[in-house]
Amino acid sequence: MSVKSKALGNIASNWCGLLVNVLVGFFLAPFILHRLGNVAFGLYVLVFSFTGYYGVLDFGIRSSIIRFVARFDAIGDHENFNRLINTSLFSYGVVALLVFIVTVLGSFWVDSLFHVSPALSHAVPLLFLVVGSGIALGFPLSVFGGIIEGLQRFYLLNVVQVTSTLLRACLIVIALTHGGGLLSVGFITVGFNLMTYVPYVAFVLRTVPLRFGSRFFDRSTFVTMARYGSSTFLIGIAENLRFGTDSMVIGMLISATAITFFSIASKLVQYSTEV
Repeated sequence: MSVKSKALGNIASNWCGLLVNVLVGFFLAPFILHRLGNVAFGLYVLVFSFTGYYGVLDFGIRSSIIRFVARFDAIGDHENFNRLINTSLFSYGVVALLVFIVTVLGSFWVDSLFHVSPALSHAVPLLFLVVGSGIALGFPLSVFGGIIEGLQRFYLLNVVQVTSTLLRACLIVIALTHGGGLLSVGFITVGFNLMTYVPYVAFVLRTVPLRFGSRFFDRSTFVTMARYGSSTFLIGIAENLRFGTDSMVIGMLISATAITFFSIASKLVQYSTEV
């Protein structure tokens, strides 16, 4: 594939992915809200907003993977390529363990922190545990998505994401139509998020000459990644404070119902700016 064809494919797939996400979000959110109710929907948003803060533990590793994969692939430096990937997997493995521990501990007091009603006192801690565990698993798996981005195969990422988004939406509609609830939506969302990594891993293992082993872990590579990703790490913290704090503050100081009204309005504004 020529550089021009790859660029056009990436651009077209990016726009297609954006359009699908906006349309699915625009029509699916009201359906979920109607089926779950204001309180359950607000708690659903709150759990995902709270666990979204785990993203700051990326420490800029993802941006480093993309940058150095592109560099090492261009010059054919397979040795440093393998050091980069193995060091990233080890680093993300440590982060995943930390996230999982925090999630398990947090699941014991999340209901009291967010003033969960007795009717949902069992569902919300379990949802928190499922979502947090899914994010923990996603850290090391995201290395393979970063490799694909570094190889400039955005069209592959977008095809997988669009397919996953459509299938997830259909399954959520089916589940809620047949009596599913808060946990059903959570399990489906987390499950499809993890399933998107399967084709990423398969593609990388089939096309990239990767080797795995502790001998490829390199401290100097980690330092280089940390230096490059430090700015991205700070940007991530700022974005979480800017876009992820609102729901948490509303949930802790007002109620889960208030989150629902805020979330719907903020999503409409977000869709208008994205398109």
